[in-house]
Amino acid sequence: MSYKLENKPADTRNYNDRPGGRKPKGILLHHWGTDGQSHDNVVAYLRRYRPANPTSAHEVISAGRVSKLVPLLKRAWHARSANNDWIGLENRPEMSDGDWATLVERCADIERETGRSMRYGKHNDVVNTACPGRYASRIGELVNAVNANLAGAGTPVLSVYLVTAVWASGNSGLTTG
Repeated sequence: MSYKLENKPADTRNYNDRPGGRKPKGILLHHWGTDGQSHDNVVAYLRRYRPANPTSAHEVISAGRVSKLVPLLKRAWHARSANNDWIGLENRPEMSDGDWATLVERCADIERETGRSMRYGKHNDVVNTACPGRYASRIGELVNAVNANLAGAGTPVLSVYLVTAVWASGNSGLTTG
């Protein structure tokens, strides 16, 4: 592992159990918004309970760092209806080469940890938002890089599905492509 994994638990009022003990089926990419914000400030914000805006993410990622806020098997509050089935990763919006490399490695590690091939999606697949910013155009590249990481480490590569958005009559959903 070439990144530092930090355990920074969120307030337990910022997440809950997945319905029916569901297991996550995918990873949903986010960016934390504005260029120039620090990793530590984003972690502090997402860890705090804010009754007026109770949001969270499973992990915050930047070059060489991953901060775990919510256990992967719990439901973080990051993408409305997708929360039940998706792991939410908040990424540094500038998307440096180091940020990208850490994201790829962490996604591969999540697949190893969960023993599952994950689907990959973007926040704007389920919510009308600019998030995940620069990461949005590279989702296919992420899938390929995660598969290469898994194959290079001798981990059997399971199928990884690219997720596409379906918008119809004001309803949104994620499907595999």
